[in-house]
Amino acid sequence: MSVLEVKERAYQSLAWIAQYHNKPVDANAISHEYPLESADSHAIRVVAKKLGLDTQTQKIDFNATNSLPCPALVQDKAGNWYILLSADSAHVEILGDDRKPLSIDIHTFKNLAAGTVITFLRMDEHLAEKETFGGAWFVQAFLRFRHSISQILLTALVLQICILVIPLFIQTVIDKVVVHQSMSTLVMLTLGVGLVLCMETILELVKRYLLAHTTSRIDAELGAKLFDKLMDLPYRFFSERSVGQITARMNEVERIRIFLNGATFTALIDLMLSAFLLVVMFLYSQTLAGIVGLSIPLYLAVCFLILPKLFKLYGKQFETSAQSNGFLVETVAGVETLRAMAVEPQMRYQWQGILAAYVRSRFDVTWWVNIGVESVNLISKLITLFVLFFGAKAVMQSDLSIGQLVAFNMLAAAFSAPMIRLSQLWQELQQMRVSVRRLGDILNHPSDTLQTQKHWLADVEGRLDISKLSFQYKPGHPYSLNNINLSVKPGEIIGLVGRSGSGKSTLAKLIQGLYEPNSGTISIDSNPLNSINAHSLRKHLGVVLQENVLFSDTIYKNISFANPHLTFEQIKYAANLAGAHDFISQMPEGYQTRLEERGSNLSGGQRQRIAIARAIVNEPKILILDEATSALDYESEKKLQHNLKSICANKTVIIVAHRLSTVRHADRIVVMDAGEIKEEGTHEQLIEKQGLYADLYQQSQ
Repeated sequence: MSVLEVKERAYQSLAWIAQYHNKPVDANAISHEYPLESADSHAIRVVAKKLGLDTQTQKIDFNATNSLPCPALVQDKAGNWYILLSADSAHVEILGDDRKPLSIDIHTFKNLAAGTVITFLRMDEHLAEKETFGGAWFVQAFLRFRHSISQILLTALVLQICILVIPLFIQTVIDKVVVHQSMSTLVMLTLGVGLVLCMETILELVKRYLLAHTTSRIDAELGAKLFDKLMDLPYRFFSERSVGQITARMNEVERIRIFLNGATFTALIDLMLSAFLLVVMFLYSQTLAGIVGLSIPLYLAVCFLILPKLFKLYGKQFETSAQSNGFLVETVAGVETLRAMAVEPQMRYQWQGILAAYVRSRFDVTWWVNIGVESVNLISKLITLFVLFFGAKAVMQSDLSIGQLVAFNMLAAAFSAPMIRLSQLWQELQQMRVSVRRLGDILNHPSDTLQTQKHWLADVEGRLDISKLSFQYKPGHPYSLNNINLSVKPGEIIGLVGRSGSGKSTLAKLIQGLYEPNSGTISIDSNPLNSINAHSLRKHLGVVLQENVLFSDTIYKNISFANPHLTFEQIKYAANLAGAHDFISQMPEGYQTRLEERGSNLSGGQRQRIAIARAIVNEPKILILDEATSALDYESEKKLQHNLKSICANKTVIIVAHRLSTVRHADRIVVMDAGEIKEEGTHEQLIEKQGLYADLYQQSQ
């Protein structure tokens, strides 16, 4: 059995298990949404979790098969997955290749099975709904790596013990070696301490490696989670936010990455183990240790006074940063328009205002951070002063030796170091909190409806029915579409015309499933659009917009973007129909010519023709051309019109156009105005009516 067949069996098995647990999903939808890199148990469990199933992997005890929880997935020695329906001490029942139950005896099962079984349990949906991204997510993430964390803590504890060596060494040298002038003891102590220092260096490297390894895995998990979520968000999320706002939130991952991998995070671990040093100091002197311990509530007091203010200021800094980022993105993207309108001075003035607000917010943050840092330093210096005063007094009273006082001071410094670094920790913790909150704007936003549980359209005829459809972009805004009723037969070519703002493009977006209507229904082949898996629909849908996005890749890959397995002949044929083949062939590298960002090294008409080729290359059953010829010159449009019959063959086509010549030969023309359908008919019928279409046609002549 090929790798592809093994994966296909895994998809079907997962779909069966999910349906058993009252989670109806389609195997095709699973393969599209969560493609398996491999068909091993880990990959299966990852996909199962995304489907809302808890899993466990366990070894099969062939002497106690009656205890196996069923249904489960069992793997044979060839790597294939089978559904285990039931098991007792003598027989097991699996779902065979024909999807019928098959009973086999234990001996045969033992020879076939690889020994691994995956058991499933439906997740508690009530708890799943309450899961939000926040600080708790990082706690859970670290708990998943508890083995590595325990190794880090153990290493840190040994390092804390190593810290004791130098103070004890100096104490011994001052109190014993110097007094007795024992050179041999000094040499032995020096060699011993040198060995400990070498071990300390190695342990520090081990700790940093383990920490970097763990945080890198959490970082990768967060990055993957964020991008997965971004792909699952509804179209409305993107239409209501600027690119600058979204990228500013995405960039917060970098701040979290710096925090997780920074020295400040390591200080958190050292801080937790500082209690060990405090105990050792109590063994030296309870009075001096009490003075050092007094610093803890003082540090905490500064912390609690500064933190709320810092958190508020970091939030303001993020907002001004996002605003400046958004302004820069818009400026760079629209530089051609800015130059054409000669508004550079106005833009400079506007930028200065935005920049001033950002710099002011940065200054406020820095000022309060400095207050915190210097407050901590003052506490540390005062504690050192009091330790020296009372320590010297204890030496004079013979309660401490000079060596013990020096050693105690070194231990107190080691204890205070993480506390002093707390000033850094405040700053980065507040940045971390703000970053987590901003990422939560994305990660906690409701996703598009779970597509795997929707009907997968294996085939489409192309019938389109719209009934009593109404839509508004935001509550309280005017309706962009109002009570739209329209039926389109398979293979019919429909022209949508009307004045600007009449609702033509909005209707095209709703047909694509980009927005949910306020009321009414859209059906494809009698299937309500909200019950269809969006990805399966769009596999049968080709769309060309007025402004199309081309990616920084070759022309070949841009045309085959949705299906990398297309042959060159298929791509060439689509390019010919779109009128793009001739200009592509004249390029030095032909179809392998690499495009710049958004296809900026092509003209508007060339970009549009490549977009048309991309839309038709997969032979979609429904084709939407939204002002698809607006950027074409007369000659290119004429060539495209000549090929329109071939392009539209066996397709339901909706042509949104301002140029009435584009839709003149459509089977039916639908005239829209103010979000409503005003007229329907052929070109000749509508001219004869002498209504809105006739007026538009007269104005275009």
